[in-house]
Amino acid sequence: MNRICKCSLFLLIMISCSMVMAEELPGVPPNTNPTNEYITATNDQTLEQQEADQLDCYNWTCDLLDWDPYLQYDALVEQGYAAALERRDMEAGLVFLATEGAMAGAVAGDVVGRPRGGAAIGAAIGVTSGIIQMQYLLQPDDPQSQRVIRRYEKDLKKWETKFSGCMSREGYRVHHSD
Repeated sequence: MNRICKCSLFLLIMISCSMVMAEELPGVPPNTNPTNEYITATNDQTLEQQEADQLDCYNWTCDLLDWDPYLQYDALVEQGYAAALERRDMEAGLVFLATEGAMAGAVAGDVVGRPRGGAAIGAAIGVTSGIIQMQYLLQPDDPQSQRVIRRYEKDLKKWETKFSGCMSREGYRVHHSD
């Protein structure tokens, strides 16, 4: 099995485990890695340990910044700036936002002879601008809506940086898509 298939399989298992955890435990977010960074253990931690560490880092990051990506997205919905996400979207984290960008980036990267680099760049662009590109922004032509969504994206990027730092301190390597 090639490396990409193994990584995809691992990511699928992680998302599935996160979904099971979220349904069984009250107060657990739908996905403890909402930006779906690819995380690998550097100290032979078990999958169960990684899940526990991700939850700890998720909670630590939310407490540190006094900002929870899911609660803040819910606030955008309540304020009328974004459409409500279905439970399956929340369980998948924000990976659905990056998919379209990754595909476009791969095509662009292929044109210049670097398809993998293009996909990574496209995925990063998809995460940071995916909400606007997709149907989640309710008023796409409204400058106020765009400012509010850009602020959310900026805060999400800050959250992701702190979360990644926490995971690194816990003995994991966070593979950023950008």
